[in-house]
Amino acid sequence: IELSNTNVSAASPLTVEAYTASSGATVLPLLQWTSGSNAFVFGGFDPPEFSSNATADGGYVFRNTHYKSASPGGGIAFWVIGQVSDITWDGVRVQGFAKGTVSTRIPSRPIDRLTLRNSTYEDMLEDGWLASANTDMVIEGNLFQNNNLTSSSGSCAGSRCHAFYIGGDAGSTGGVVRATVRNNTLLNNSVEGGSCTGGNITMHGQFDQLLVEGNTIVETASASG
Repeated sequence: IELSNTNVSAASPLTVEAYTASSGATVLPLLQWTSGSNAFVFGGFDPPEFSSNATADGGYVFRNTHYKSASPGGGIAFWVIGQVSDITWDGVRVQGFAKGTVSTRIPSRPIDRLTLRNSTYEDMLEDGWLASANTDMVIEGNLFQNNNLTSSSGSCAGSRCHAFYIGGDAGSTGGVVRATVRNNTLLNNSVEGGSCTGGNITMHGQFDQLLVEGNTIVETASASG
C-alpha cells in the first residue's frame, strides 16, 4: 500500500485502527501480506524516486491492529521514505516480515516525529525497528521479541541486524534531536543457534537530548563456550 497524502497532518491524521465489533470482541484485526511484498510505503515508492520526491507529507496513525507477512521474512512492514513526518504506531503487532519499520532519510528532506508505543514487533527475519527521525522520536513501552533470526548470514552477517536500531548520522541527513527510548522489553533477539551473534539495542552517531531508561533485555538461551 503506497501512501502519499498532502491533505493529512498531525492534527488531522489518516488513521488505521480497530473498530468495536457488535460482539464486543477485542482481537486485533489482522492484515496479512504475501511473502516478499512491502506492506506500507510512505513518500517515494521506488528507489529511483528517492532523489526526486520532495513533497512534504505526514500525519498517519496505526492503532490496535496486527500486520503479518504470510511467509516469514517477506518485505518491510512500514517503509518511510523522504520527507514524511508525524507517524504514530500505538498498540500494533507487527510480525514475520524481513524488517518491521525502516526510515530512509534523504539529504535536506527530514523525517520528524516518529512515535512507537505499546506495540509488539516479533519474528522479523532481520531488524525489528531500523529507523530514525531527525527530531522528536519516541520508542516507549514496546515488546521486541524473537527478531534478528539470521544474525550470522546474508545482510545480517557480522551482527548487523538488531531488535531495534537508531542512527544519528551527523552527515548530510543530520543528527537526531530529542529521542526517547523508555520502558521497552527486548526478549530473545540474539538467539540464532543459541549464540549471542546479533544486537538488541544499537544507537550510534550524533544525538542531542537522548534519553534511554527503564529498558529490559532478556536472553533465555546461550551456546556453550
